[in-house]
Amino acid sequence: MPIALGTLLIVLGVMAACAQSRWMPHWHGWVIEKGSRPTRDALIALACGLPVLAVAGLARGDNAFWATRLSGAAMALCSLGSLIITAYADARRQAPGIDHHLATQLPLSRVVSATYGGGLWLWLCAAGQDTDPAGLHPMAWIVGLLVLALLRGLVESLRWQAALQRAQTPRGRLELQPGRFLAALLVYAVPCIALLLMSFGQGWLALASLAAVSCTAGMATELSLYDEALAALPDSSDGTVARQR
Repeated sequence: MPIALGTLLIVLGVMAACAQSRWMPHWHGWVIEKGSRPTRDALIALACGLPVLAVAGLARGDNAFWATRLSGAAMALCSLGSLIITAYADARRQAPGIDHHLATQLPLSRVVSATYGGGLWLWLCAAGQDTDPAGLHPMAWIVGLLVLALLRGLVESLRWQAALQRAQTPRGRLELQPGRFLAALLVYAVPCIALLLMSFGQGWLALASLAAVSCTAGMATELSLYDEALAALPDSSDGTVARQR
């Protein structure tokens, strides 16, 4: 189920890139049109599908089988590598004049965000397939996801502060954007309240769905706002404002 859900999200992104939609005009820098070639980042992302296929093919077997564990480890490592490499490339693509210190903060943010958001989706899948409270170990899930939310909030705060210090746009304009408050509400407040309510042992599936969907919508809003902040950074090469993606 988690693999099927992840595949669906990837397919939606590729389809949006094929249609050259406004919210996703390219896929990892690859403008999908006739005669165009995939970028290095797109090829790395596509390569992650190989261990995914292996895990999916072995999903009906015994999870203790060495091939299943090996494929799962390869899938995790490929995903981690793709996150780090493509995040750094995205920062360079969106703001060519971005300095090295700020660009290296983005991969850390992507990894923590993927762990937090992916953890919420994983729990949704687990809650939908296993209704036995003993099988879900709810307190371990709740504490772990709350800790990840706290860690992500810290990392994102540091990343935003670093971007705001270098932006040419007035600092207050970026700090007080209503969208940032909405994103924080969707990413942290709603999922954390849902997690706390899950400790009562009622309505797990509905609460897990609310937490995962809210977090995803909030992260999308937050990423769009951060792109605007990157576009306001001065180009270190000629002093002009870096063009917006």
